[in-house]
Amino acid sequence: MKTLTETEAIAAMGGSPLSLAGFLLGILAATATHAAKDIYGHWGEFKDAVADGWNNV
Repeated sequence: MKTLTETEAIAAMGGSPLSLAGFLLGILAATATHAAKDIYGHWGEFKDAVADGWNNV
């Protein structure tokens, strides 16, 4: 019987489990992507809001 390496054993079991750090990093990436898409989709409104904020300081 052949002894599997750690990489082979993980692949045979269907991949490594999702770690908490990986999960949190995924949530952070999704949040950043959503914010970027929202800003891109409403660029004129965002630009005006930033200009108003700077003018009211």
